[in-house]
Amino acid sequence: MADLTESLQSLLDAVRRDEITAAPATVRLLVDAVATLQTVARPPSNLPLPDVTKPLFTYGALQPGEIAHPLIELKVRRREQATLHGARLLVRDGLPFIEDDATGAEYVEGWLLDLDLAGYEAVCSFEPKRLYKWRPSLASVTPSESSNGNQEANVLLGRSEQRGNPDLAGVAWHSRDDPVLSVAPAVALDMYEAIDESQLFPNHLRTPAYWEQLFHLQAAYLLLWTVYERLTALRYGPALDPVARIHQLQVDPKFMSAFQNAGCKGGYAVYDSRNLSKVTVGPNGEKALEAWYLARSNLSHRGKGAHGDPGTLAAAFVDAHSVLGRLLPTLVEGW
Repeated sequence: MADLTESLQSLLDAVRRDEITAAPATVRLLVDAVATLQTVARPPSNLPLPDVTKPLFTYGALQPGEIAHPLIELKVRRREQATLHGARLLVRDGLPFIEDDATGAEYVEGWLLDLDLAGYEAVCSFEPKRLYKWRPSLASVTPSESSNGNQEANVLLGRSEQRGNPDLAGVAWHSRDDPVLSVAPAVALDMYEAIDESQLFPNHLRTPAYWEQLFHLQAAYLLLWTVYERLTALRYGPALDPVARIHQLQVDPKFMSAFQNAGCKGGYAVYDSRNLSKVTVGPNGEKALEAWYLARSNLSHRGKGAHGDPGTLAAAFVDAHSVLGRLLPTLVEGW
């Protein structure tokens, strides 16, 4: 299955680079096939299995109540809040990681999870090897309630700790504190609401004022889309291909429910500026994320969105922002 996925992905990449000409229907079939295969057979990150007889100390998106915990929830036999002393918590590009603290003064709060084998396999698939590694020796973790004293546990450390401008993250990480998730949506909305629509609609002449407002609209949309990219990376894992992550969220019942609760109507189409194929947003959110992602791609690749339809882009922004506001509280406890 991995060979088939790789072959289809290579073919799709060639089409996207305009090296191969394909009918719009064929392109859509390729996109759906690659996303489905990557969802069914999540590519392993090649993290080796640790000592699976020991619990896992987790401090990121896989914690109970966090955005990715459903991936392992049914594989947890026992859980307990805990503290890891002699460790420092950092965050890099939205992803938390730990490094050992030689002074022993610092600590990290998280959860001690007793996982079955399938649970550990899910963890190794979720966390990419290029970013994480298992601590060479088991860590001594202090459970919050257990009377049995410290326990030995497996812990993932970050690789190349000082690369990528990591920030200190205190003693506990929560996705609700991520500024991309918590601040960027409001900033994007402020940018959108500041647009002078009289310069854009209806069918305004292509004056400098028109282009200025269109570029403001595009900037607001691209900022909003970074929120979706961060959300899907945290929920389904940064090891998973972005297109497959979008597919995962599209079929998530919580997304469909948020789309309907937001009162979105759909019905508009986004055209691929490379081959003029289109994706239509259904009334119940069908293909919504595919369409919104296509709008994002049209804007970010070779500047093709400069001549885009501002009405469609505005509709996509309004729907995507409304859905996000209803979706995030259903994914994270305490949002």
